[in-house]
Amino acid sequence: MVCPPILLPMITSAYHGATGRAGFSDFLPSWQRAIEVAGSAGGGYDQARILERVEHSTREVLSGNAVFERDSVLFAAADYQFPLLACLLRVAASNNGRLAVLDFGGALGSTFHQCRPFLYGLNAVDWRVVEQSHFVASGKREFTTPELRFFDSIAECCADGAPNVALFSGVLQYLEDPAGQVAEACLRGVGVIIVDRTPVHEGLDDRYSVQTVPPSIYAASLPIRVFGRAAIAGLVDPSFRQIASFSAVDETAMIDGVAVAFKGYFFERQKSK
Repeated sequence: MVCPPILLPMITSAYHGATGRAGFSDFLPSWQRAIEVAGSAGGGYDQARILERVEHSTREVLSGNAVFERDSVLFAAADYQFPLLACLLRVAASNNGRLAVLDFGGALGSTFHQCRPFLYGLNAVDWRVVEQSHFVASGKREFTTPELRFFDSIAECCADGAPNVALFSGVLQYLEDPAGQVAEACLRGVGVIIVDRTPVHEGLDDRYSVQTVPPSIYAASLPIRVFGRAAIAGLVDPSFRQIASFSAVDETAMIDGVAVAFKGYFFERQKSK
């Protein structure tokens, strides 16, 4: 499983004063070709040094030396994702103040820590990150709390009861089978699917590229999928209805002359009549 957090086309750290721009190759003919090109260009998200960078950033946040981190980059000022927060609070309001999140590809709880200041007052917060095994091992060893836990798979995450929302933030574009992961969450009984920070273009078909991460963040080359504008809705079970869409925090990128916007979507399971 490969679950990298999305790497912003432009990432700015007010804490370090560092800026890096991710680069994208021209579009490639297939996902397999993107894997091949990324592999020849450098390592992927499973590299040990990436985990080390995320661990360091998370420790800085928890110690109070930074307000939050995103994609391992530290920020000194708050930059809340209010559309995502609105979606999460709607879920909690519909579940007697209880929020139970399946956060697929959630690193060491980055989104949890960003959102937590706005979740006080809820009756219960249960945030479950599903990640690669080395991230899970680190999370269990150092970053687990009564509200934040780490799991190797969706099945394991849901073993003690289905969360009421599955969050796929900045991750579906890096998966070989994004529809399969979303389908499993739907089958496990999750009532809401939130897709966030996901690249979309105005064409109908998915396109493929290689994203190169600047060394100032961490050196990596990753195959990436840019979804066609109708493809996101096709990922979810037909029993779900799209309630809202919104612009993500990421800047629009130009890839091979095509405008790529980063979007978010809120899907809710419809009750049978």
